[in-house]
Amino acid sequence: MIPSRILVAFDGSDLSARALRMALGIGKAVDAEVHAVYVLKISDYMRFTSHSGPMERSEHISRLISKHILEQGTRMERAIAGIAAEFGLPVHTHKKIGDPREEILLLSRIIDADLIMLGSTGTGGLKQILLGSVSTFVVRNSPISTVIVR
Repeated sequence: MIPSRILVAFDGSDLSARALRMALGIGKAVDAEVHAVYVLKISDYMRFTSHSGPMERSEHISRLISKHILEQGTRMERAIAGIAAEFGLPVHTHKKIGDPREEILLLSRIIDADLIMLGSTGTGGLKQILLGSVSTFVVRNSPISTVIVR
């Protein structure tokens, strides 16, 4: 089956950039739409939002986190656009906040993707067994073809 919509997960890493380039190459060859998703894990910020301190401090930390989230999203959009420019193709960019595993699968259904591409983090052994990985979860739970780029 030739894909008409490709979803690629992008986190700014070299492997995700490689996955995006592969998706764009395939997209260009078969005239498929390419969608890139960046998912910011909100759980990474939860440790900074303890409400044990004064209210002013909590509000200040919340503002800093919001600013960082916006800046990070903008950086990812620029990186995606830069890579897409190499291929002369448009990329539909999606920014999400939540669990990357769930957000990737949800967006694949929303856009009716035919193919998901994502980089492998290289997590292996005991760490992968205990924590799992985004790529492993997506492969195991995706109803559509999924390519892991190494």
